[in-house]
Amino acid sequence: MTTEAPPRPTEAPNPSPEVPARKAKKRVNLTYVAGAVVLIILGALGVYFVTNQFTNATQVVAVTDTLKRGDTIEGGDVTAFDIPEDQAGGFVSAESIQDLVGQKALVDIPKGSLITPESIGANVTPPKGYTVVGLSLAPGQLPSTDLTAGDAVRIVDTPGAQGDLPEGKPLATTAQVLSTGTIDQSGKVLVDVLVSTDDAPQLAARASTETIALILDAPGEESGGSDDA
Repeated sequence: MTTEAPPRPTEAPNPSPEVPARKAKKRVNLTYVAGAVVLIILGALGVYFVTNQFTNATQVVAVTDTLKRGDTIEGGDVTAFDIPEDQAGGFVSAESIQDLVGQKALVDIPKGSLITPESIGANVTPPKGYTVVGLSLAPGQLPSTDLTAGDAVRIVDTPGAQGDLPEGKPLATTAQVLSTGTIDQSGKVLVDVLVSTDDAPQLAARASTETIALILDAPGEESGGSDDA
């Protein structure tokens, strides 16, 4: 009798050792990096320009409320105001702010306006060396922009009806607006300007012939004198 050997137990295969999963590397988004660099640069430039602006600023005098022609200036009517140094020409320095108290407004000065030496004085009459000239200007003889007291302007010659310039020395008078009136029935605007006494007769004569035009200059331009073209 043959005895069969019992079957040998099947050995389970040894499991392969687990290999740890490789962590995915985080990729840096170059677009975000570039954007961050640009923002840093812009921020640095902004700080530079702001700092530079304040470094080159100077203080002038501004009015805290509207002053009417003839009003006496009180301490609370004026304050120091920072502007770029290269734009301070023609305005009263804040160093003289106390000297303005007790002075009178020679023109209407709107709230927030910067004060020029010609716009204030001890008396409402024109300061020495200056004269007030009234102009009646039609559309086309002045800017469509509303004029306000204190504006620096120039009055220049324009061709007459025949296209010829008036005889004599060309007119190019710098002035300061004192006041503007309502448009009259003919559609003209009435403007009072402060000019040099030497220029007043010629300007008044030309104004009567309607061969002039008024042009508006940038703030801070010197007014009240003459600039021959």
